[in-house]
Amino acid sequence: RVDSKTDVTAFDCGPGNMVIDGLAMDLFNESCDWDGRIAAQGTVVAALLSWMCDDQFLRRSPPKSTGREAYGKDYRMQLYEKAKQLNVKNSDIIATATEFTAEA
Repeated sequence: RVDSKTDVTAFDCGPGNMVIDGLAMDLFNESCDWDGRIAAQGTVVAALLSWMCDDQFLRRSPPKSTGREAYGKDYRMQLYEKAKQLNVKNSDIIATATEFTAEA
């Protein structure tokens, strides 16, 4: 039994699906990665995943909150630039973003 509001703490643990959904729209003109079909065609790229996991939000202690201000279009543009440097295929970007979401 919860006796007071202080007994419960809610917070965001990561970006959720917003990165994957944005990537699916930008790269494949899909509103999301339905049933993980795009990610399943790709491979997680360790170097890109490492870059994504080196994230200030993930290092913060709860309670914390995030949204499009941190993981919106600007974030995706940085992600595309890093993926381009690493010569990562579009399906691999989605696969890596999916793994990032799971790890976050």
